[in-house]
Amino acid sequence: MLPQPTQVKVMLTNMMGQTVQTLPVRTLQAGANEVTLDVSALPAGIYFYTVEAGNETITKKMIVR
Repeated sequence: MLPQPTQVKVMLTNMMGQTVQTLPVRTLQAGANEVTLDVSALPAGIYFYTVEAGNETITKKMIVR
């Protein structure tokens, strides 16, 4: 949840730490937001998405099947 409009960057990395996808930096509105990643071209496996918003960075695991 963003407290105010914030520039956000989203990156997707593989298990080896290589960046496989980066979304352009965009300004998202205050409140809850949703970002969709197109992973249809990626092989099945475990990936990590990182969201940088202001001075916060959050990394979570995701599975592509």
